[in-house]
Amino acid sequence: MRWLDGGLRRTRADVNPSFDRPDSFNLYVQSGVVRANIGDIGYYLNNALTDSPLKNVTLLADGPNLKLTGTLRKMIPLPVQVIASVSADPDDRVRVHILKINVLKIPMKGLLGVLHVSAADLVKSNIAGIEIAGNDLVLNTQELLPPPHIRGHLTQVRVDSPDIEAVYGNAAKDVERVELWRNFFSLKGGTIDFGSLSMHPVDIMMIDISRNPWFDLDLVNYRDQFASGYTRLTTDSELQMFIPDRREVQAKPAPPDSIQWFKDRNIPPPPQIAAAVQH
Repeated sequence: MRWLDGGLRRTRADVNPSFDRPDSFNLYVQSGVVRANIGDIGYYLNNALTDSPLKNVTLLADGPNLKLTGTLRKMIPLPVQVIASVSADPDDRVRVHILKINVLKIPMKGLLGVLHVSAADLVKSNIAGIEIAGNDLVLNTQELLPPPHIRGHLTQVRVDSPDIEAVYGNAAKDVERVELWRNFFSLKGGTIDFGSLSMHPVDIMMIDISRNPWFDLDLVNYRDQFASGYTRLTTDSELQMFIPDRREVQAKPAPPDSIQWFKDRNIPPPPQIAAAVQH
């Protein structure tokens, strides 16, 4: 994410939203810019859509478009290449408009009479989250992708290699205004659990302390990121969390927790704690 303002809503009335259970909440975005790596999406589709006639899927950026290569199971295995554009639909779904399909490196038009290949042959109509509309595939990411699901008014989708960028709300107008800001993730209201802690009402600001252009927040391994960062509580009861990217946690593992300095006043506290006390 670049930045995100929103809230978490529980998916079950008797279960609090929890970072430890991604299926326990939906993420409602009022305004924000989120990216997904195109290669990761291709990897997920290749492994999750087992009923699809397309196998060995590879997804890449091709300028402003997407390029998909794979093997189509139709009569005989056929190597295919698909070029498609992406855009946001008024109903907050993602529209994939197929511009060209090449089969056996020959334009599809030359094979229609023999193989009858069409856009509908690429996916089965019974796959949840995918609707076939003429030469388009309309994707409902809330059904197609794993939790936590993102909900909000999707105003723009575009390819920006190596990612797909999704803009929610009026975030596009704020791009220049927050250009120098650090990446952040702000949540307010409701209740949230993480680890053995619970916060109500939620007032959390997660701030990216890396120099990467995007905030790589990994909910599956959030504990490693939290432990490698720094947390403080403001006088207004806002929990501010300064977090490194997941990639930086892997490159530089956090040292083991220790409060030995607590047991020996001759040992100075860690620098971040000393600095917090001084300020």
